[in-house]
Parts: sequence; structure tokens; C-alpha cells
Amino acid sequence: MAEENCTRFGSSTEEERRKLVHDAVPVHTRKATKHWASTFAEFVAAKSLPPVDFSIVPLADLAKLLEAFYVDAKKKTGERYKRNS
Repeated sequence: MAEENCTRFGSSTEEERRKLVHDAVPVHTRKATKHWASTFAEFVAAKSLPPVDFSIVPLADLAKLLEAFYVDAKKKTGERYKRNS
């Protein structure tokens, strides 16, 4: 029985697990997340708001802030973003 468990459950290193989790997220998704996080940080700074710590901000406050971001955010050219951006 012990031998069966050894073959059924492998041993991975922390580095292997980290790489597997990292690779599970598509490259495009990582780039888009980085872009929008940066844009959101610019929005917060432009509105003279304190930096947002997502781990402690109350959900109702975050919802209001994101609502304003979605409505007010524009491209650097001043054009509105498309809904699917």
C-alpha cells in the first residue's frame, strides 16, 4: 500500500509548483492585468487618492472606486475605452 501511494502522489519542488501556477495563467492575461493595474494606479494618483491596498479596503469603497474608474478612465489620446477592453 505504501508503494502505491508513492507512485500516485509525486514529489514536487517549490520551484516546480511556482512554475506550474505561473504557466497556468496565459501570457496575454498577465500582460492585461499588469496594464490595467498600472492604469488604475495612475487613476488613483490623478484623483489625489491614497494608494489602494486591495487586501484591506472595504468592498463597498472598492466598488465605488472601481465604478468611477470604469466611467472616467480614458486612453492617453482622450478617447473612451471600448466596453470589451
